[in-house]
Amino acid sequence: GAAGTLTFEFWADHHYESYGPRQQEALQLLLSSAPPPEHVGLAAGKYDIRHFDKIGVGSCLQINTKTKKERHVRLQPPYRLEQGGGANESGVTEEAPVDVHYVFLEGETWMPFPAAVQREFALLARCRPIPDVMLFDIDGRAYRLEGLAALACGGGRGDASTAVTATATCCRDGWCRKVRMLPGPIEGGDADAEDDLEGRTLRRRHTLAFDSNVGLGRRFTRQRATFRFVERTSGCTTAPECRDEVTKEEGRELLLEQWLKPSLPDEVLLPGDVRVERFAALELGGAGAQRQRRHGMSGHFQNKAQWMSLELELELPSAGHLTLPEALEGIDELGLEDYGRGLALADIEALTGSAGAGGVDAQCSICFCDVEAEDVTSSSSTARAPAAIELHCGHIYHGECIRVWFKEKRRCPICQRNFGWLLGSQPTKGTMRWNYEAYQLPGHPGCLSIIAMNFDFPEGLDEHGNSYKKRKARGYLPANTQGVVLLELFKVAFRRRAMFGLGHSLATEAYRPTFNIHIKTNVHGGATMHGYPDETYFVRAMEELAVNGITRLDLPV
Repeated sequence: GAAGTLTFEFWADHHYESYGPRQQEALQLLLSSAPPPEHVGLAAGKYDIRHFDKIGVGSCLQINTKTKKERHVRLQPPYRLEQGGGANESGVTEEAPVDVHYVFLEGETWMPFPAAVQREFALLARCRPIPDVMLFDIDGRAYRLEGLAALACGGGRGDASTAVTATATCCRDGWCRKVRMLPGPIEGGDADAEDDLEGRTLRRRHTLAFDSNVGLGRRFTRQRATFRFVERTSGCTTAPECRDEVTKEEGRELLLEQWLKPSLPDEVLLPGDVRVERFAALELGGAGAQRQRRHGMSGHFQNKAQWMSLELELELPSAGHLTLPEALEGIDELGLEDYGRGLALADIEALTGSAGAGGVDAQCSICFCDVEAEDVTSSSSTARAPAAIELHCGHIYHGECIRVWFKEKRRCPICQRNFGWLLGSQPTKGTMRWNYEAYQLPGHPGCLSIIAMNFDFPEGLDEHGNSYKKRKARGYLPANTQGVVLLELFKVAFRRRAMFGLGHSLATEAYRPTFNIHIKTNVHGGATMHGYPDETYFVRAMEELAVNGITRLDLPV
């Protein structure tokens, strides 16, 4: 029997929906019968509801008799069944705790669910009996939770090794996470703010370091890059004897220094006369060196040259998000001293010949006035800019002239060398989110996950007052070294308004955000379909980033 009026719901892919009034009345009557039937037919036999007598414990299913599609059926929580409705093994004999929150295991870290899911779990824990199975959605992906009944009535007891756990399984790829109930509210404050946890939900496949962009743990940094020589013998690439880390600090620092150059050298000479060849193809797996290795058996050994691939290993950054305009980088984040040196009086006297014969004229090519000693001795030097500056390319300008110039273009007016970053025309309001999904991209064997990126720009006005349409875009990267490098540089491009521009769509002619740096919008179909495999995509993307003044040197320190 049922206590009061109940509402029957079915799972509609991403949320529960209520049945119509006629079905509600019929199902209420059937559940009140003693005992409730095991099978129920709906919509003139179009749907077959099975295990209806177990609806209270979450075992009820609706099956389309034509397509055989199954949907979970439940009672809208909270509810209380007087009798029947199934019985779960936990035999609910005590009230579930109220002041608790729910977390899932990501790698070695327990992370809280978003607020909407917390509220749903809390409502279910008040049901009698507590359903043992339920479905929920996070960021457009459905999950199946099993074991809630036992969890709600004892999950908060004990430490991580002894506490009762439930299991959340992704309905798409079957990847599982352990779920616990912990006492007290979510650490860190307002539970409603936890709705912003979408970027670090169950969608990640790997054990990841937390990213500072979502305010937890450590961020990705290039300083933790690891270089290893790998001997590919007998198909083995993972056994300890097949991997040789570049452990000498001077060797690692040299490789890191060369890797961060805008244009990678073809060769790098390491201590011990180890010559790394094809270094420019490091991320593509083409770099390596001939190294002396001992071969032999039964006490007879000799050294032979053995080709060993050089691999770069980077930590996968955490899932997260960037929101503009808060995350925008501005002109004032770096001073002019980062692009050159301020000139002292003696420097200018030497250039202009004031200190003797043989000097040369130093003219600022922006204002076309000479750079003179009086510029330094006067009060023209400010906190924002020195009176005169020599850029790293060797060209000299008045400090205030080049400061104003750099607001529009970060290039030397004479030689066009890039300095710092170039600010693009991307809208100043928008979001970039990234997370991990289980999928093996064509062309990336051994990489079992992808980085999914979501860009969202609302409609707005450009800098000239012209209105542009909203746009959402989704892109994919492999969750390997290539993908990590591109993801981190795409973040930089997004913050500098260079990832997108504003233009007219070729298909609709609408004025809206357009790709300035191209992303892969499909996981398959090859280059012609903007998907994978595409052997040259990494190189092309790095070239597009470089055109916008973004290189490996912009990777987080």
